Amino acid sequence: MDIVAKKNYTKEAVLVWAEQVLSGYFNCGISKIKYCGGGYFGYVYYAEISVKPYRVVIKACLADEMCENEARDLKLIGEGCPVAVPEVYFTIKASKSIPIDFICMQYMQGGTYAGIGMFLAFKSKAAKAAYADKVTDALLFWHSQTNEYYGLTGNAVYTDWFDYYRPLALDILNSSQERTDLVSNDVSLLMRQAFDKFDVIFFEPVDKPSLVHGDLNVWNILCDKNLKVTAIIDPLESKWADREFDLFQLRNQTGDKLDLYNTYKRKYKTSKNCDIKCAFYGLFNEVYCTIKANLPLNENNFYYKWLKKELDKT
Repeated sequence: MDIVAKKNYTKEAVLVWAEQVLSGYFNCGISKIKYCGGGYFGYVYYAEISVKPYRVVIKACLADEMCENEARDLKLIGEGCPVAVPEVYFTIKASKSIPIDFICMQYMQGGTYAGIGMFLAFKSKAAKAAYADKVTDALLFWHSQTNEYYGLTGNAVYTDWFDYYRPLALDILNSSQERTDLVSNDVSLLMRQAFDKFDVIFFEPVDKPSLVHGDLNVWNILCDKNLKVTAIIDPLESKWADREFDLFQLRNQTGDKLDLYNTYKRKYKTSKNCDIKCAFYGLFNEVYCTIKANLPLNENNFYYKWLKKELDKT
C-alpha cells in the first residue's frame, strides 16, 4: 500500500474551480457559493444554482481517486439505509485547467451540531438516546450486508480479514517510522508495541465480511437543532471488513457524550477484545490519515492519549 500525500491547494483557489465545474456541468448561473468545511482530504462548498436541483454540495478531493471511491461508497451505503445518504450527481477528474477532482452531490438538511460539546450540554437524555439509536440502526443495517471477500469495496479479494488488514497495519507502521517529520517517536513506539501484540489483540476470528462506512464520527452525521438525525455523509475507504472496524470512531470527538459505542454494544454482540481492537484500529487509522494528509501527529493529541490509555490495558 502506498500512502499518498494530499494535493496542497488553498480553499480560496479551490472555490474558483468549484464555480467553474458547476457552471460547466449544469450550464447554469451560481447565485451563492461558500466554503462550509472539510476534513483531512477535502474542501466542501455549498452552492445555489439557477437550475434543478437548485442547491448542491460540491467537494474537492485532495487525494487521487477519492472522489470516484466516495461516489461508489455513497451509493453502496445508501441503498436501503434507514438514514438518508446523499445522492451523487457527478464526479469529475482533474485536468490541466482544473487540477483537482470534484464530486457533486445532493444537499442534505442539518448540520454537525452533535460535534459541539456546548450544544449537547443542553440536550435531554431522551434526545441523545434517540440520536444514538438512529445512528446505530444505520450501522446495524450496513453490518448485516455481507460479501464473499474482504477488502476495499472496489477491490475485495481476500478470503480472511487478517490477510487484508495485517499487511495494511504493517505498512502504516513502517510508513510512520519513515515519516518522522509527521509522526513522533512516542506514537511510532506505541504502534510498534501494539503491532507486536497483534495476535493477542486479534485472537478471535472474524466470521464474515460486513459493509463498513469507514469514518462514522459525529462530524459525518448531520442532525437538526433538536438532535434528530437527518443524514450520514462522507464514507472513507468503505470496506468489506470486520464490522468492529466501524466502531472506533464512535468514541471520537463527542461520541462518548452521546453513548454511541455503548449503544451499539447493547444492541449487537461484540467480540471479547472489542475495546482494545477499536483502540488499535483507531490508532493506525489516525496515523494513516495523518501521513496521507501530510499533517503532524504527536503524543499531545487528545485522541492519541485516549487510544494509548486503551492500548495500555494489553
